[in-house]
Amino acid sequence: LRSLFPPHCAPFYAGFGNRETDTVSYKAVHIPDARILIINPDGEIHNALNKSMVSSYDGLSELCDLMFPPLDAEKEAPDEQFNSFNFWKLDPF
Repeated sequence: LRSLFPPHCAPFYAGFGNRETDTVSYKAVHIPDARILIINPDGEIHNALNKSMVSSYDGLSELCDLMFPPLDAEKEAPDEQFNSFNFWKLDPF
């Protein structure tokens, strides 16, 4: 699918998977680690970059506005570098 888009275009914004190996596929199409989420058999959601960030489907709704930009053209999307999700995430090193 990635090859259907021009090289300068980033068509994939986030990835949701149910196996740790899914992160390899998402990274191959240049999805940032902070936007790769893995859902385990217990329904817990964790971030590929920060394994200690564990959430649930209910908790994911709280992150939606931070992780996904608004589609309303009237609203200006915040600079992702400074949004709360990226500012407070833990660096693995």
